[in-house]
Amino acid sequence: MVINPNCDGARCRRKEGEVRRLPTGAGGNAILCYECYRWEMMHRHYMNTFYHLSKENRYETPSWESLEVYEG
Repeated sequence: MVINPNCDGARCRRKEGEVRRLPTGAGGNAILCYECYRWEMMHRHYMNTFYHLSKENRYETPSWESLEVYEG
């Protein structure tokens, strides 16, 4: 598997490409390519749905378009 060196994830399909800043809470961010972002959103949806998290404890699932492009 090829990993984008600008991405914090491990699901990359391309060596290069746009990455965006995904807030992780408490002031932190993950810098993710689109493929890794999609995996993270699936994980968050799973956690929100199957663990029946209360509304105030659910993971945010922002759209790709709403995230800030990370220039490094």
